[in-house]
Amino acid sequence: MAIKNFIQLTVVFGEQWIIKNFLPHLFALQTEICYLHRLTPLFGILALSEVVSAEIVKKYFIPVLI
Repeated sequence: MAIKNFIQLTVVFGEQWIIKNFLPHLFALQTEICYLHRLTPLFGILALSEVVSAEIVKKYFIPVLI
């Protein structure tokens, strides 16, 4: 549910907003101890990749996936 809200916010405020305000918090979860928290960035990337440009995917999402 929350990811859908961020998708809508991305559409309204644009990619620069999500880069500055959301992605740092989302990507910080990848180093958490709990595996469920580490899965959250993967689900976020999956959902957000549909509404952001290919450049954003290459620059920000691919490094997290690797």
